[in-house]
Amino acid sequence: MVEVEGVRQEYIPRIEAASSEEEREAIATEGNAAIMDRVEGVPGITFDEYVQIAEAAGSDPELGQKISAKLEALQPQTD
Repeated sequence: MVEVEGVRQEYIPRIEAASSEEEREAIATEGNAAIMDRVEGVPGITFDEYVQIAEAAGSDPELGQKISAKLEALQPQTD
């Protein structure tokens, strides 16, 4: 999820800055492929499993909080 968030932060501004719908779609497709590559590069999880977990976290607030807490713990601390 950390890797996916990094891809999202890279591609969202590019999508927002695109000058046409066609360009936005092309950038989104490229971003989705980058997300898929990052997820598939993680041992022990498939892209489909990642999607299932993300959907479960989106529909179960308690699970979403647990995942968010774990992700925050993984983030490097800056002082």
